[in-house]
Amino acid sequence: MNETFPAADARLAFTSGVVVVVLSALLMLVFAALALSATLSFLTFLAAVLAATALVVLVVQLYLLRQVPRHEYVLTPEALIIRFGAIAEVVPLALIQSAYAGADVLNRARVWRYVPLPGWWLGQMTHEEFGRFRMYAVAPLEAQIALITNGDTHYLIAPFDAEGFLVALRQRLAALPTEATTSPQVHRPAWLRSPLWRDRVATGMIAAALLLNLAQFGAAAARYPALPAQVPAHFDAQGKPDRYADKRFVLVLPSFAALSLLVSVLLGLVLYHRQERSAALLMWSIGGIGQVLFAVALLTVGFGASAT
Repeated sequence: MNETFPAADARLAFTSGVVVVVLSALLMLVFAALALSATLSFLTFLAAVLAATALVVLVVQLYLLRQVPRHEYVLTPEALIIRFGAIAEVVPLALIQSAYAGADVLNRARVWRYVPLPGWWLGQMTHEEFGRFRMYAVAPLEAQIALITNGDTHYLIAPFDAEGFLVALRQRLAALPTEATTSPQVHRPAWLRSPLWRDRVATGMIAAALLLNLAQFGAAAARYPALPAQVPAHFDAQGKPDRYADKRFVLVLPSFAALSLLVSVLLGLVLYHRQERSAALLMWSIGGIGQVLFAVALLTVGFGASAT
């Protein structure tokens, strides 16, 4: 028979999350209005970046808020299931050796919270004696329960009825079968299960290309106010401009660069999903080289001394 223990009172976490959602939505609207209304310059580019950042924060926080009502701890005859929304970690009871009050492990501990907001205690903790903990709670560390295992990872949780949870846990440990499973499992949404998140080479290549493209937009926006009405759009064999275009042409180059990057990233993701990592890395390297070429073209057009 399974017993479900709701997580501790999450009102503080929910309230702080809602505040962040409202503030990020307001900031996104303000910065977007500034970016669209002001004359193109580096400041408008910066406003656009801040608007995009606020949008990302808004989406992430909305996703996290949606997970809070599904935060609970389930005791089965053989395992503890720690559930936070779409993420569920199954900890075999055979792994659990002892339980401590969270206050007892405060000393010599370093805590890293994924969401540094009041009431959000999701993250990791490193203790000098016990080692690494995973933290799934919406209550302060002092109100949490530290579950010590015989494996490499321990757990910090905060059920609303801590006493009832500990009684039920002891009962199940006493009745545990001798041949119980001892391998923990983590169930995540499909988009979090991709090995791409752990592939530093692949993510580094994509991030570098994205940053380079963003730098192109920033350079174009910074240079735009000082450009003449016409800028060189094509050069002959001697490197002299033989065709000119409106100065808005400097924005076309990073836009094409962004489009080419999008195509290379999407194709690379398809190849990576098919377990063709080498081909995906090649595609992303081509995309990165393309960004370098577009950046050189932008410097030639927007920063060339021959622009008239």
